[in-house]
Amino acid sequence: MRSFKCWWALNEEKTVFDIPYKRVALCISYMKGPKVEDWAEAQQELMNNRKSTGRLVTFESHWRDFEKAFKDTFTDIAKSVKAENDLNSLKMTSSNIDSYIATFLKLLKMAGYTDSEHGSLELFKKGLPARLNIRIINNSTIPPSTLRGWIEATCTEQLKYLQTLEFSSKKKPSPQALALAKHLRVRSHGNNRDPNTMDVDSGNFNCRGFTPLSAKEKQKL
Repeated sequence: MRSFKCWWALNEEKTVFDIPYKRVALCISYMKGPKVEDWAEAQQELMNNRKSTGRLVTFESHWRDFEKAFKDTFTDIAKSVKAENDLNSLKMTSSNIDSYIATFLKLLKMAGYTDSEHGSLELFKKGLPARLNIRIINNSTIPPSTLRGWIEATCTEQLKYLQTLEFSSKKKPSPQALALAKHLRVRSHGNNRDPNTMDVDSGNFNCRGFTPLSAKEKQKL
């Protein structure tokens, strides 16, 4: 689209640009590649159908409709690509597991993944500290095989870690860590559970609100 507009700016005196239908057709001819060719062909067919039902080639609406369709389609794709890139670079920092989980689930939805895809679990583990993943593996009879199961295990292991800090003489936990430990303890006792556990849009997901797996669900892991 950018290269076409540059060419248009340099050649705007050409008659092809005076006719919106031909302008769109020329722009479509610049769209190459497996990810856009099907879309471009569909746009050409749509424009031809409009012409066959009476829309004159001189109507500016040909260009306006094409430009809107282009922006709507490829803006969403750009957002999805950015979300996927952000997912790949997302890391848990400062023991803030709540923030990491909430951000991860939000980006997961924006990138078009489902929480049941195997790739989603791998991305989640990739952003966790290695020590946390190792504790989950070592302390599980069978490591969880789903994103939901790994999130629960992460919350459990983080609670254990924060609780040990309370009794450590070498490294005292920060007030934020103590607050998180309190939240995780509440979750582990089953209080104040959020029924919308995996509601990514809420933006306030935390371990306290994460509903633990049932016995039947654990058997499937």
